[in-house]
Amino acid sequence: MQDKKPLHKYGLQGTHHLLPGTGKVSSTLPTRTVLKKDKIYTWCSCGYSGTQPLCDGSHLHYYIPTKLRPVRFIPDKDMEVWFCNCKQTRTRPFCDGSHREVSAKLKKASEEGENK
Repeated sequence: MQDKKPLHKYGLQGTHHLLPGTGKVSSTLPTRTVLKKDKIYTWCSCGYSGTQPLCDGSHLHYYIPTKLRPVRFIPDKDMEVWFCNCKQTRTRPFCDGSHREVSAKLKKASEEGENK
């Protein structure tokens, strides 16, 4: 039997990592996670999961205006990754530094609110 090679880097499954839209900001910091080979992981893209950064099915109980779906993947080797928690990444499910922009916007909004 021939080994199945993952179609996408890191063993990403399907195309949910390519869907447009962004979820609710869960945190402005990424989460470092050690992934185990051949284990199934599902990253939360909506931001409502109580088990961030992974999905707990909360998207089924909230109205989410975009068609965000959890990103499923099965690593083909043990590895350490940084998962995005701000949900604004362009490299789902991994951090691309977008949280820096989110943090700056939140800080500015907070300062403007204090000055009113």
